[in-house]
Amino acid sequence: MRKSLNIPATDTSVWDCVKSTVSKSSILMERVKTELLRDKDKDGVEYKSDLRNKRKVEKRIRTGIQRIEDSIAKIETDRILERMDEKLYRQVKKNLRDELDSAKGDLEQSRLHIQETVDQKRWIDWVGKFHEMYDDVDHLSPEDRKDYLEGVVDRLTVNLDPKTNEHDIEIRFKFPIVGDQLDYLDGSLKSKGYEVVDGQTTQSVRGAFLSKHDGVKKRLK
Repeated sequence: MRKSLNIPATDTSVWDCVKSTVSKSSILMERVKTELLRDKDKDGVEYKSDLRNKRKVEKRIRTGIQRIEDSIAKIETDRILERMDEKLYRQVKKNLRDELDSAKGDLEQSRLHIQETVDQKRWIDWVGKFHEMYDDVDHLSPEDRKDYLEGVVDRLTVNLDPKTNEHDIEIRFKFPIVGDQLDYLDGSLKSKGYEVVDGQTTQSVRGAFLSKHDGVKKRLK
């Protein structure tokens, strides 16, 4: 606890960093325009139906995996009780193992598809709620700030430098929006179009974020 974080100071610094990064991001602006145009007519019912169908697929795969595992257990029992000869046992077991590996691969893909659908719905909700607030979010309630952060931030990692007693807070964004930019095809004629150049996914905030009882004031570089 001697090196605990000053939560209010940390919250403020992370919030300022995130909202600044979001407000400057070309990638997010492009994604907002794209998602709004593409999904403006897609409502929550469609997303729920899509998610429900994908979860049914996942359930079927899980059921299939259970059947394969039960079959493997059965042939193991048959072999121990000498109800199956060695050659047949090895072949059947190999076939079942191959089926099991394939089914587990299908399950992983199913999980990824479900997560993509969940993430997509969260993103659309974020766009609908915050797309006009890039530079005006300080008035948001604590709950809305939480939603705002969860829409673009993947995770926070905090480390302490024992030599300086400073914390390094790494902010990992869900998109490569740190320092991204527009690269115009013709700088003299911007109407010819542009490409969005990816930035980084991480940005650090470094400072003395020790709690007040440590006797250290917040100090940012």
